[in-house]
Amino acid sequence: MNWLMVSTSILMMKSATKTEKMDFPTWLNGWTIYAHPCFIDQYNALVARVEDLKHRFPDPIVFQKKKETKVLAHLLKSIANITHEPRASVYRPGDSIGKAYTDWSRAKFGGGRYRLFFRYSLESKIIVIAWVNDEGSLRTCGSKTDAYKIFGKMLDEGNPPDDWLSLLQACQNDGKEHL
Repeated sequence: MNWLMVSTSILMMKSATKTEKMDFPTWLNGWTIYAHPCFIDQYNALVARVEDLKHRFPDPIVFQKKKETKVLAHLLKSIANITHEPRASVYRPGDSIGKAYTDWSRAKFGGGRYRLFFRYSLESKIIVIAWVNDEGSLRTCGSKTDAYKIFGKMLDEGNPPDDWLSLLQACQNDGKEHL
């Protein structure tokens, strides 16, 4: 079964609300996964849009072809893929975020236009999902709305924090930290 079918099946079985926790596990492939509030906000907005589509297009074939449904499926697949080897070179952004932020990683999906930013601790086997861009911040090199520029500015402003312990604490203090 493909990821789009799995994600769609989960969404069709659940009724998402703004306060509901995320649909995927806190533990996957030996890693504990936390989510920063910046990611939770983006994720919940995407789930709400997909839920709306599910109600407007009850035919699963039509529903699965919608852009937001595909983005959610690719997002879930990206998180699962990260847990196989978060150190993989494919996740290293170089200095695209900024020379001060080399501890950060990112996964590309959605035709290379979306970025999922995360950090991990190999020692404690923890992954923190920090932020995913949306339609307003698609990858466009040199643009003011480029995902790397926006995320770099977020880090400059301390939300999410760049320091590992502060980042983890921000996730744990939110009350809805686990995916």
